[in-house]
Amino acid sequence: MFFFYSSSCKYCHFQIFPLKQFALRYGFEIRLISLDGKPMPGMEKMPFIKDAGWAKSWNITVVPAIVLAAPPDRIGVVSQGLLSTTALVSRMLLTAEEMHLLGDDELKLAHLDERGLLTTDDMSFPDGVDPNDPKSWMAYLKDRLEISMGQDDPRYSILPPPTPQSEAPRLKYKKLNEKRLEILKKGQEPTPSLLNP
Repeated sequence: MFFFYSSSCKYCHFQIFPLKQFALRYGFEIRLISLDGKPMPGMEKMPFIKDAGWAKSWNITVVPAIVLAAPPDRIGVVSQGLLSTTALVSRMLLTAEEMHLLGDDELKLAHLDERGLLTTDDMSFPDGVDPNDPKSWMAYLKDRLEISMGQDDPRYSILPPPTPQSEAPRLKYKKLNEKRLEILKKGQEPTPSLLNP
């Protein structure tokens, strides 16, 4: 993933935490690309690359921006603007689908909204189902819904269970946020490192 930012953009500071959490959980690599050639305050230890015209060629006009790259030649803009971790998961799936990176199982993940729906054909009276017998009708509908839902297949869980590695940034962020709130209560301005872990 390419993360386009500007060092003066406050929304970029807020985006980096959900992005790092997503990358850790799903095994993505993040490449920071600075539009102004400066590191992000509080993130000076993370290496970055100065933008060399990529933002213009990919029509990126708003930061923070996230781009999915599948070498050697597939690129998709995931977002321009701040996203939550949950929204990032959805947008990443849709972008990967548009880039034709998903297999059948992953496509089912990208279309969770279609699970649990019955078609008009499902609702017609099939052979062997008596519309006047509620037990027969309900058993048939239950079977059709189970098929539609993937029969509780664990592969269709959007977020895998957290690991100690994926939870570490969240716990660090929680502690830093508590410190930031204490400083704000005292009427002081937090340092850049407290604005973004």
